[in-house]
Amino acid sequence: MISIDEAKQIVEEAKEYSRSLGTGEKILVSYHNHVYGVASVAKLLAEKLKLEDSERVYVLGLLHDVGKVAEREKEVFHGVIGYKLLKDVDVEVANICLTHMFPLNQIEPYEKMEKYFYGKKKHYDLVKESLEENELTLIDRIIQFSDGAASGTEKENAYVTIEKRDEQLKNTRAIPEFALNNMKENKRFFDKALGYDVYELFKQVDTSYWISEDKKDSIAGVSIVDAFNRLNEQR
Repeated sequence: MISIDEAKQIVEEAKEYSRSLGTGEKILVSYHNHVYGVASVAKLLAEKLKLEDSERVYVLGLLHDVGKVAEREKEVFHGVIGYKLLKDVDVEVANICLTHMFPLNQIEPYEKMEKYFYGKKKHYDLVKESLEENELTLIDRIIQFSDGAASGTEKENAYVTIEKRDEQLKNTRAIPEFALNNMKENKRFFDKALGYDVYELFKQVDTSYWISEDKKDSIAGVSIVDAFNRLNEQR
């Protein structure tokens, strides 16, 4: 099971791999702020809901997008990349990578999702099978909500409403209407569970993780970098 320190190391290694591909620092900073933002609000939400292991939720938040840094290069859905990287290390994290982008664990037919999977139906089928075989859990809901809330672009707006997030993504990869409705349903679930508007939590999140410039640290190991490279043979 991956620890918090190990998860942080993996994030740094993922950024290093992305940097080796020529990814600009602005994108790396946004990636850092998004994954730490998801982890931070997910941990707080878990604590408010009195889950026993909020630190585990933090790890899941940190690593949900680990495959994102290689998606365009490999033309593989980032959830599948993350799943393949981590399935032999930590199955729960791997499954979160695979399913976090599909609120309430529901996915539209392949014809509507083909572009998200780069025309690879076998990867769509892998995700669909996982969604159907695994019951929606509270942790799934938390990560899915947090992923939609953490913008990663401006510290003043580190966390945004579903409507604002949809607006932010319209020029890159718009949220499908089906998913948008499920995101809103998920928010109503947390409003009811907490007894107040879940957006109120945004004011309480510690945003000390936020960076405006990525300070490149020495990478002690390159296990994830090597793993990314090995995936070239599995495209």
